[in-house]
Amino acid sequence: MLKTKITKLPKSEVEIEGELDAGIFESFYSPALKKIGEHVELPGFRKGKVPESVLISNLKEIQILEEMAELAISEYYPKVIAGETDSEKIDPIGHPNIAITKLARHNPLVFKIIVAVLPEVKLADYKKIAKKVLGDSKAETKEMSATDKEVDDTIADIRKSRAMKVHMAEHDHKEGEEHTHPEPELPEFNDEFVKGLGPFENVEDFKKKLKVNIKLEKENAEKEKTRLKIVEDVINQSTLEVPELLTNLEPDGA
Repeated sequence: MLKTKITKLPKSEVEIEGELDAGIFESFYSPALKKIGEHVELPGFRKGKVPESVLISNLKEIQILEEMAELAISEYYPKVIAGETDSEKIDPIGHPNIAITKLARHNPLVFKIIVAVLPEVKLADYKKIAKKVLGDSKAETKEMSATDKEVDDTIADIRKSRAMKVHMAEHDHKEGEEHTHPEPELPEFNDEFVKGLGPFENVEDFKKKLKVNIKLEKENAEKEKTRLKIVEDVINQSTLEVPELLTNLEPDGA
């Protein structure tokens, strides 16, 4: 049986304190000997073929214990982070820092593991933020209207655009030829002109509908501005604790 205690540390790290039952830890004795024996060479024996009794007499106990601990943690650490023991699930990043605090035959294996985890995002109260931003925006939108200057400027742009099109059509020439033409004369802004632009009865009708259109454009621009402001405020007021492991990473070639 493995007992664990998970403690959240600053900078998106967690500490896992683990205690593996003595009986379970002892079960790793033979596998540890076998693994060590695969790499041991002794006079009179082929590599990996040293009898267990001879191997034990030629090894320090700490060597076997350390191998036992490595095998035990390699088997149980994945179960711990997956939440398969008595611990909560963990999403680690990077390699764990392992420290053995108790290591002896016929005793529990006690260890501590510190590992960086995926940072936790603490999202700001987006409903509260949205309510405030929308309130401010509503007040601004309520006062929106098209000014006489904006109407006059738009009409001036339309007249210039129409004059330029007529000018280009009347003075069409082949590519490469140089021609000098006087500035196009702006068409007169009257009932006939606005009727050529669309379903308008007269100049007064055109200006009335133009004001409505300008106001709608302002309102749409304000809606987009408001949406971006909400997103910006939510991001700025949310917190993300980045693990030290990530802040210490250097870009390639550095």
